[in-house]
Amino acid sequence: MTPADDHAVISFLRRIHCTEALAGAPDEELLEQFVAHRDDAAFTVLLRRHGPMVWGVCRRLVADRQDAEDCFQATFLVLSRKAASIGRGKLLANWLFGVARRAALNARAMRARRAEHEQLCEYPPDARGTTPTLWDDVRSVLDEELAKLPRKYRLPLLLCGLEGMTHAEAGKHLGWPTGTVAGRSSRGRELLRTRLMRRGILAPAAALSAWLTAEAAQAGVPAQLAAASVRTALASLMAGRSTSACVPTAVATLVHGVLGQMVLRRLLETTAILVAASTAMLGAAAGIWQATRSVETKSVASVGPAAGAPSSVPPRNNFPRAFQGRTNIWLPANPGAVVLRMDRSVDSSKAATSLRVHADGRVVAELPEGLASLSAQQLTRYAQSHAAAQGPDRERESPKVKVLEGKLTASELEELLRFAIEDQDFFACDRAAVMDEIRDKYHSDGIVLDNTDATTIDFRIQTADRNHEVRWSRLAKASWDFPEVQRLRHLRGVEMRLTHVFYVLLAGGPERVEAVVAKMDQLLKSYYLGHPTVPRLTAADLCEVVPASDNACPRFSFARYDRNFDFKPLFAASIEVPQRGEPTLYSLIPPQ
Repeated sequence: MTPADDHAVISFLRRIHCTEALAGAPDEELLEQFVAHRDDAAFTVLLRRHGPMVWGVCRRLVADRQDAEDCFQATFLVLSRKAASIGRGKLLANWLFGVARRAALNARAMRARRAEHEQLCEYPPDARGTTPTLWDDVRSVLDEELAKLPRKYRLPLLLCGLEGMTHAEAGKHLGWPTGTVAGRSSRGRELLRTRLMRRGILAPAAALSAWLTAEAAQAGVPAQLAAASVRTALASLMAGRSTSACVPTAVATLVHGVLGQMVLRRLLETTAILVAASTAMLGAAAGIWQATRSVETKSVASVGPAAGAPSSVPPRNNFPRAFQGRTNIWLPANPGAVVLRMDRSVDSSKAATSLRVHADGRVVAELPEGLASLSAQQLTRYAQSHAAAQGPDRERESPKVKVLEGKLTASELEELLRFAIEDQDFFACDRAAVMDEIRDKYHSDGIVLDNTDATTIDFRIQTADRNHEVRWSRLAKASWDFPEVQRLRHLRGVEMRLTHVFYVLLAGGPERVEAVVAKMDQLLKSYYLGHPTVPRLTAADLCEVVPASDNACPRFSFARYDRNFDFKPLFAASIEVPQRGEPTLYSLIPPQ
C-alpha cells in the first residue's frame, strides 16, 4: 500500500467525526444504508467497528506487514462488493473473519509460490519481511481452530474477545440475553482450549482469555490504512467491475481469489444439497421397497448382531448412523437402546441412582425421593438414615424413585461417547488389569477403606458392535489413593463427565447453567482481576447442584480439575441462587 497523503488522513479523521451519530446503529442498518446510498459514513463506521478484528487476523496469519495491509484492503473491498448479498447484518463479524482469513491464507500461498520461483533464479533476491517464528505458527493455529468452532460459540469470542465488546454490548449486537453471551463465551473458550490441547498447545483458560484480550487491545488499525481502505472501496464501486485503475495489483489479485472461492463454495453447497435430496429420494424408494417385501424376507433382515457379543462382520445399513473418527462408533438400530449407563448403589441397601443415555440422545436419571446429589457421601448418608428409619427387624423397602429426563444433541452424544471410548479408553479398563497395575506400582492389594463412601458404581457401554461393563467400589477414594494408575483415572473421568450430565438435568438444562455461570462470573470479577492466572470457571465445570435447607435456594458448585481428573480440584466455587433476590457467593476454594 502506498502511504496516503496528509490530506487523505485529515479527510478520514473528519469523516470519523461526522459518523458519531451512526456509531450505535446495528450492522444491518449500516449495510442497508451503504447499499442504498453508497454512504461512505456508514462504511466508515463498519470499518471502525470491525477493522481491529480484521487487522488482527491479517497480522497473525501474514508475517509481512505489506501483505497484511493488502489483505486488510482486500477484505473490505470484498465487503463493498458483496454488501447487498450478506443475509443477516448482525453476523457481519463472523463473515468478515472468514473473508479476512481466506485473503490472508491466499496471500501466504502467493508469497510461498513467489519464494519458490525466486529460488530458481540465478541470483535470488534477498528475503523480504520478517522470518516466521514458532509463536506465529501457534497464532495461525488459534485462528484455524477458532474458525472451526460452532457459530454460536465463535461469535461471542469474536465480539467479546477480538473486538473488545462487553457481554452486554455483544448481547445487544446479537439479540441474545447477556447471560447467554457470557455462558457461550465461556463455553467457547473451553472448546477452543480443548481443541488446542489436541493440537499439542497447552493453553490454560486464563492464558487463552488473556491472549484474546491482548489481541483486541493491540489490533489498532493505522489511520492511513483505514483511510486508504475506505477510499479504495468507494472508488472501486464507482469504477464498476474494472478496478485495475484504482486498486493495487496485489489487492485486486486477492479480491478475485476470495470472490472465486465464494462462488466455488456456493456451487459445492448447491451440489451437496442436490446429492442429499437425491439420497433422500433413493432412501424413500428403498423404504417403499422394503415395506413391500415378503414377511419371510423381513424377518431375516431384522436380525442384528448377537446381544453381548462383538460382531466380526462390518455393521450393515440397518444401523442408523456411525460416528467417524479414529474408531467408527456404530449406534444400535433401536433408538431406545441404552448406549451408556452408570448405576451407583450402596452396599447392603436398596438406595441407588441410575443415569441412562439412549441411542437417540435421550437421557433418563433415576434417584430416590429426598436425594438430590450423586455425591458418594450424600448417597451413603441417605441409605443409612433410610435403613435406620425402617428399623433393623423389618425388611428394607426400596425408596420411591424420582425421574429426570433430558435430551442430548447428536454432536453432544458423539462427544460423550468419544470421551468414554477413545479419550478415556473405556474398553481397556479391565478391573483385573487395573488391580495388577496397582500391585506393580504400589505393592498393595488395592483395598480402599473409607467409611463415608460405601458406594459401588457400574459402568456399561453398549454400541451396535460391542459392549463392556466395569464395576468398582469407592472409585473417588481409589483414584485419590492410587493417582498414577492411568486406567483408574480414566474411569474417574467417565464418572465425572456423566455426573456433570446428571447435574445439568437437575439444574433444568444447559441454558440455566450458563445463566448461573454468568452470575458467578460477576460475583468473582474482582477476584479474577486480582488473580489473572486463575482459570475462569465455566458451565463445563459444574460438579453439583443441591437445594439449600429451605428448598428454595439451590446451590451450584463448580470445580476445575486437571487433565488427570485428580480428586482435588485446581479451583472451586459455589453460589446460591434464590428464586427471588440476588445470588450470593457461598464458598471459594482458591488454587493451591
